[in-house]
Amino acid sequence: MKKILVIYYTQTGQLENIINAIFSDIIKDDNVKTDFVRIYPKKEYPFPWQPSETFYDVFPESVKEITTPLKEINIKNPEQYDLIVVGLQVWYLSPSIPANSFLNTDIVRKTIKNKPVITIYGTRNMWVSANKTIKKLITEAGGKTAGNIVLYDKHNNYISVMTIIRWLIKGQKQKSK
Repeated sequence: MKKILVIYYTQTGQLENIINAIFSDIIKDDNVKTDFVRIYPKKEYPFPWQPSETFYDVFPESVKEITTPLKEINIKNPEQYDLIVVGLQVWYLSPSIPANSFLNTDIVRKTIKNKPVITIYGTRNMWVSANKTIKKLITEAGGKTAGNIVLYDKHNNYISVMTIIRWLIKGQKQKSK
């Protein structure tokens, strides 16, 4: 039996929906056991980002790859997995603070060492620079980057910037009337 570990951070729940859709058929396969571990920062990031200053306040820490304390990550027998899937968000063209934080923990390093790792992104179209950082962290931890799945917004950047800010600050997905 093959064993897959899916470890992820989602602030809004969108990435969790993406992961559930990707793995909906795999979890039905009797020859594959899939475990899901969601990462939680000790101090949650708000969604929507209110007050809006909190959205801009995380910019320096995101870009400088500063970590934050996380709640306990419980992975039993990390050596048992054949494949590791890491789901993460991009903030300011960088890995989100929680994603960067969990990729710098000892438990994740033990878990991905000598294992193939696939990343999953749900993002705007600007994920490549964050992916370079993630690949570096995976390699430094002894993992083997096997690929990535990227679901990204293909809208014009001007429209995308406006709609993403409205989504993050107000929590509004629907168009304005």
